[in-house]
Amino acid sequence: MHTALTVLFTASVVFLVVPMAVLPLVGRRALRLGNGQATERLARATRPVALASMISGAAGLGAIATFELRGAYSLFSTAVSADRLVEDMRRSLNAPELLSFGVDWVWAVVVLYAAALLVTLVVVVPALRAAGAALSAGRIDRLPYRRVATGSELVFVLLALAALLVLLQP
Repeated sequence: MHTALTVLFTASVVFLVVPMAVLPLVGRRALRLGNGQATERLARATRPVALASMISGAAGLGAIATFELRGAYSLFSTAVSADRLVEDMRRSLNAPELLSFGVDWVWAVVVLYAAALLVTLVVVVPALRAAGAALSAGRIDRLPYRRVATGSELVFVLLALAALLVLLQP
């Protein structure tokens, strides 16, 4: 189960979280070029991708949970406590607290991802929609562009920091 969740996590990061970071940046470029239709289409594409990226968060948390409890429910280990199995596994991997919900970097990644998701859904997508509608109507409004630019850059930085923490596991 741990392996399946790890594979799902990795695949969902590549196919959902990376587009969640890149699509608003592309939308900002379409907005800067004055292409209202492309901006509206990118706004419509960004929202479902951001919502679907929650699969990555769930798979990552599941992979950590199954790593912590792997072997605890084995039929052959009824005489050994779950705590002892987890401690033996950590010792054999030479990773004392590398993957645990008690480790600060895990919660930092969760908070960074949640913040990026919130900024995408609450700031970037509505600003892209408003800007695309304004461009299609022939109006030029700088306020949505500023919100899209600031929000998309913030989302990119938050997701980059989360990825860095996952890679380094400090």
